[in-house]
Order: sequence, then structure tokens, then C-alpha cells
Amino acid sequence: MKFDPHLLEAVLGERSVIDLPALSVHSREEAIEFIFTYGYDLSNYKDSEFLWKCHRLAVEVLEEEIFDVGEEVPAEVRNREDLKDLTNLLIIASHKDRTGLQKHACALLRVMHIIIHLENDLFTSFTDDIQYQILRPIQEHIVKGEADKTYLGNKNEIELVDFSIKPFKQTRSGVVKLLAKRNAVAMTLLDRVGLRFVTESIYDIFRVVKYLSDNHLISFAQTISGQSKNMICPLDLFLEASESVVQKNNEEDLQQFTDALNKKLEDWYAEGNSMGTHNEFSAKEFKFLKFISRRFLKIDRGPQKEPLSFFYPFEIQIIDKETFENNIKGTASHLAYKERQRRAAKLRVMGLPV
Repeated sequence: MKFDPHLLEAVLGERSVIDLPALSVHSREEAIEFIFTYGYDLSNYKDSEFLWKCHRLAVEVLEEEIFDVGEEVPAEVRNREDLKDLTNLLIIASHKDRTGLQKHACALLRVMHIIIHLENDLFTSFTDDIQYQILRPIQEHIVKGEADKTYLGNKNEIELVDFSIKPFKQTRSGVVKLLAKRNAVAMTLLDRVGLRFVTESIYDIFRVVKYLSDNHLISFAQTISGQSKNMICPLDLFLEASESVVQKNNEEDLQQFTDALNKKLEDWYAEGNSMGTHNEFSAKEFKFLKFISRRFLKIDRGPQKEPLSFFYPFEIQIIDKETFENNIKGTASHLAYKERQRRAAKLRVMGLPV
């Protein structure tokens, strides 16, 4: 009995389907059955057109987001009129050649696979409801004070340098991220909705966390374990420094706290400690505090239908002003981060070692 090693590797978790070097589809009939089992019926016009739409988007993502400038997908697998039938893409991806056509067919299928999962995510179906129900409660606590200053809290409790809603991850950026990170899958893309607070000081970072919890804007019970990251300050050092002053509601008390914390951090780093593991594409200088929470959402489906309810994740990132300014410089900038991510995505999508 002959076994297909790629099938066994994918099913048993030895290798992601994205990392398989080829398919094993040798006829149009096999391709039709493969696509049907995947979830789409090529004899159904809507299914067929949706897959062609994903094919077009995959070409755009490869040429505009992943490939080097001027690099293109070969016409034989790029153009619908040349490819003629989507089953041909699977067949080409199953037969090695010297022209590189098979590698590009595989690259297209890898990107299409991710696009299909992202396009069928709950967020795609209920974008407006999800954003409104997650963001509105927090936005209601962001107020403008004198001199156009921004505060968290209706009583001008915490002054913010900046508050922003992260642009939700479009399919394109989601594809690049999922390709760049080998262990990521579409269902673990947890930051399609996100907020960022920039505070005056490290002390205010932790005040923001406390405020969000005290005012029931987040539930600590809904924080996703393992997704929190604190690259700003060890919690035990912060708590020790905060105990050194009784009140911290004026500049003198804040300076006393900051001096105590800086001394503790200096000694801590001198002992050879570090702030944990960075994102593999982030510069070592990049620092932040973030966590992923979830909100229970109810989507109205009209009269005589029960609301659709589910938990949906969102990211909160909090950094102080000094750290924020350092993050946007040099190798820590977002553009540098995205370029490192793009290079990794290109290597993987073309079946090369990352």
C-alpha cells in the first residue's frame, strides 16, 4: 500500500499545509473532489466565482505585498484566461518543473488558503457590530479637556498623550502576518480589533489597566492566557516602587515614584535580567505592554430569530510617551517591522527555509 507522505504530515501535525512542497492531484476529477471536500462546489456559480475572487486577490497580495518590486506571478497561473479552470492550478501545483511554475502555483494556493479562512471569519461577516460593541464602551470614557487635552475618565482622571483605534487588519496584512508566523492560523488572529493608549508615564500605564477594570470596560477573567506581553517594566518592580510613596497625585510624588522605579530597573538590568521574548520580527529596542481581552457580543438577526452570540477578542496596547517616541525611530519603526515580516512571508510562500 502506498501512502501519501504529505497527507500524513498535514493530518498528523508534522507540517502545516502551508509548508507542504506540493499537492498530489493528477486529474481534473481529483481536483474537483479535492475542492469539494475543502468546502466548495465548482459546479455552483457562487462558489466558483468566490474562488476566482480569492485567486485574483492572492495574485495582488503576492505582487503588491510579498514579492520584491517588479516581481510578478507567471501569466500561466496568474491570468484567468490562461489558467482557464481552477482545477488546473491544483494540477500544476502537483507536478515539479524547471520553470518555477509549480512553485508559483503552490504560492498562489497557499495565499488563497489563508484568504479563504480570513474571508469566512466572524469579523468579515459582522465587522460593524463587532467594532461598535467592543469599541463604543471604551470610547465613551475618552474625553477632551482644556487646551484640547485627552483624558481617560469623565473626571479628567488620566491624561493621555494619545488614544487611537488600530486600523482593523485587512485581509492583505492578515495574509502576510499568517505567512510570516509558522504557528499562526486564521482563527488565532486576535488583534483585528485593537486600541492603543499612550500615557505620560510608566505609572499611568498601570493606572489605565486599573481604570479599564474598575469601570468594567474589560473583564480580567476574559484575558487570554499567554497573549499578554509586558516589555515595559517587571510587575514586581513596579509594585515595589509604588509602595515607596503614599500619594502619587502631583508632580513631586510622581517624580519620587519615577526615581525609585528607575533605580530598581537599573539594578535589575545590571543583574543580567531582560524583559522576556520579543516578537520575532520586532526590533530589540521595541517595547510595549499589551493584552488580549474578549467581549461577549450579541448580533441582532432580525425578528423571530434568536440573537447570534459569541466571544470576540480585541487587543489593548499601552505605552508611555518616552517609549512611544523611541519605538517610532530607526529599526523599531513600524515600516522596518513590516519589511522583516514581508521577507519572512516571501521565503515561506515560495517554499524556502525561513
